Amino acid sequence: HIARELGHRPARGLRCLDRNELALALAADAARTSPDQKTIVLATINLNYVDVFFNWALQLHAHGRAGTMVVGALDWHSHDLLTEFGAPVFPLIPRYASGAERKAEGAHSFDGIWIERGALAGALLEGGYNVLLCDSDAVWTADVLARLPTLFHYGGAPVDAIASAGTFPKAAAAALGGHTAVMGFILLMATDSMRALYPLVQERALVIGDDQVAFNLVLAGGKVDFSTVHLPAAFSEKAGSATLVRTAGHEPTEMRSGNPTVDVRVLILNGRLVVRNCTGMREPEQLASSLVAHCLSEKSGGAKSEQLQIVGLWNCPVGWLSELRERLTQGEGRGGVAEGVVQRSTFRPTPALPLNGTLVFRGHLSALSDASGFVLSVVLSASWLTGLSSHSSGGPVGADEQWAALRAVARNLAAGCLLRGLRAELLIMHWPGDEAA
Repeated sequence: HIARELGHRPARGLRCLDRNELALALAADAARTSPDQKTIVLATINLNYVDVFFNWALQLHAHGRAGTMVVGALDWHSHDLLTEFGAPVFPLIPRYASGAERKAEGAHSFDGIWIERGALAGALLEGGYNVLLCDSDAVWTADVLARLPTLFHYGGAPVDAIASAGTFPKAAAAALGGHTAVMGFILLMATDSMRALYPLVQERALVIGDDQVAFNLVLAGGKVDFSTVHLPAAFSEKAGSATLVRTAGHEPTEMRSGNPTVDVRVLILNGRLVVRNCTGMREPEQLASSLVAHCLSEKSGGAKSEQLQIVGLWNCPVGWLSELRERLTQGEGRGGVAEGVVQRSTFRPTPALPLNGTLVFRGHLSALSDASGFVLSVVLSASWLTGLSSHSSGGPVGADEQWAALRAVARNLAAGCLLRGLRAELLIMHWPGDEAA
């Protein structure tokens, strides 16, 4: 992508797709599985959040919407991993550290994620796609793509964006009725108004370094009118209100000379539809009236997965994730995913469109979904298991004998599950400092 911008061209007879073209090609496939043939889900992934991503993807699969996603990988490790699974993934490697300063991939490029995601969202909007930006910790509790279309023309006029409610940045919240649009769950509609407004957001993001701050400050910079509205009957009475923000007077970048301005309508959903406080999330009534649970404050992948398990929103098999993490830490030399590199080899092309579209990836999700139906998890310490098979003399136990003990436990567990018609998983844990394991 960078080389193409600098004027370089591939060798004769070859064609090079840039990042946006890869994403647009994947979006064309994703849109075909969407209810309106136009809305796609844009997600991002990095190596620290692989487990959270797969849990989120399983939620989409449960609602039959896994085919609507396209995924921007923020590092080559996660890109290569999803490629192995046949996922609709493309590289979304940050090129900006902050503001408009260009940076190569490196330790300080993480801040550029939001600028990169915003630029890509703008390209998808220009391609005619409605873009649902959705963080992987924004877990779907309902079929979002089936319910949101009832709001596309709320009040007899097109809605340009539908977002969850936040309070950041505070400078914009007061002007927008007390709430701001959260970019972790926002549907940007490919209306003429949004396509004209969004370049202004991108311009501001390059200066500020944050797309959510930029989006809300641009909205607040117009002539703002807001009101509380009641949503259609498709939404429950308890969750049926929202804030409709109308903002006018924006001058698109190509209309700086006083030509017609842009008017935008943004619907900000309340905290019952997009839950921001997960206390009590196990209550069936609260789950039934919500669309999304996006309420995790922890910033590390492990802590997020623990929170999701605590509130009952975890679906991904723990044993499979443990095996996946082990592969990721092994590296290329031991059969794992290849180590990331700053420059990709010209002989290692990015597979933009996996064979059979995303059917392979959805097949993997189906298998994981089946495996997540466990009613029992049995966790054993490796040192305890080794102790069971130790020699009477107290001497060391060989690897073959350890594996024999493991198979015996697994066979007994499987026999018991078969008699009772149960599904279970057996986890043998190697605790830190456990030399016997």
